[in-house]
Amino acid sequence: MNDTLNNIYLIKALDSYPHYLEEVVESLKYALSYDENNADVHCLMAQLYMEQFNDFEAAQHHIEEALAYNIDHVKSYQVFIRLCIQLNEFDKAEKLIDFAATIKGFSQVVVYEQKATIQEKQGNVKTAKKLLKQAIAYCICNEELYNLKEHLKRLEYKLNLAKPKAKKKGKKDKKKNAKKK
Repeated sequence: MNDTLNNIYLIKALDSYPHYLEEVVESLKYALSYDENNADVHCLMAQLYMEQFNDFEAAQHHIEEALAYNIDHVKSYQVFIRLCIQLNEFDKAEKLIDFAATIKGFSQVVVYEQKATIQEKQGNVKTAKKLLKQAIAYCICNEELYNLKEHLKRLEYKLNLAKPKAKKKGKKDKKKNAKKK
């Protein structure tokens, strides 16, 4: 019975996230009261603390709890990797990505996308673009594909900003060239 109630509250929290935060918090607290060892609940709690409250310490605590209860919890690795990237802990994020890639069910799209994000944050936009194209090659979901293409557009925009602009020839330049002849 407790497992059923735990899942009901988890589903309510997932359904309410991120639009009704009060309901999310309440549902997650109820879910934890029925099963404090539930990786899904701790993972969503970590996501809540990271994305909504910017409480990275609490987010890390909950993500570590989730992984302590289920070392193969794919969603927890995704959240943990994003947390490390947000905190500029790139070496730790890379190690997590490499380990998570060995877990059955972990998406190669996520592997390449997160590696691209690390490269982008480190200023290696060309490398990030290559990695993102690899992520697109593995993609089989339209929503995921759309998000990857948007990420790619952002990288291309950044690359265009870095290019020096060619000087346009104005009327003065044309007159100077005409006088020289």
